Amino acid sequence: MQAAQLAADGITGPEAAFEGRYGFYAMYEDGDPAIALQGLGQRFEHGEVIFKKFPTCACGHAASQAALELIARTPVQPEQIAGIVITITPYMNPLVGSPFSPDPNPQVAAQFSVQYHVASVLLRGRLGLAELDADSVRDPVIAALVARSRVELSGGPDDRLSPAAVALHLTDGSILRQACRRLPGTRETPLSADEHAAKFADVTSRGVYPLSGEQGRLLRARVDGVAALADMAAFFDGIV
Repeated sequence: MQAAQLAADGITGPEAAFEGRYGFYAMYEDGDPAIALQGLGQRFEHGEVIFKKFPTCACGHAASQAALELIARTPVQPEQIAGIVITITPYMNPLVGSPFSPDPNPQVAAQFSVQYHVASVLLRGRLGLAELDADSVRDPVIAALVARSRVELSGGPDDRLSPAAVALHLTDGSILRQACRRLPGTRETPLSADEHAAKFADVTSRGVYPLSGEQGRLLRARVDGVAALADMAAFFDGIV
């Protein structure tokens, strides 16, 4: 938008920034301007933005959502679970399908392990920032659940961040299954207002300068009402 405003005022820039002798294409790789201009003014890439529901690699989100929906439908206790089968696509597998080990970096290990994601949901009913703390990642009950889980692959070359499925084999011989066919947080399956609010509260209540509940609510109200704010100098009043 700023570039368009500058151009409207007659301010110019390098004319061959992309295709020139020292331009982007020469320095990096060949490009096709027609691709960049395709659908100009009609297709807006920000419409494809994903709001991540979980603070983990997106390749594990569909399985995490399946686990959430499963326990919402049929609550189970860890001691009832004899085995866990997590089905993901071949695209997800290199990023989140490897055997889980919390060492040497517990947070990163947790973020990139679908076995940990599902075990955390089954044990705690959630997968937020608290579940990435070292103590949470090294929880022996989590380790026991992970030890009873395995990853299987299904899907074709066009299946990427979904679908995924979770199957719980219970000690009584029954099996509970749940699939997630669409990634949460996309345009097709957007997060609800409550899910956005919960994520915002989780993020703002942690970190180097955590906000209180009231500060977080005030900040959210300011963000939601920024278009009506008369002076941005007052944006953080009462918050910091």
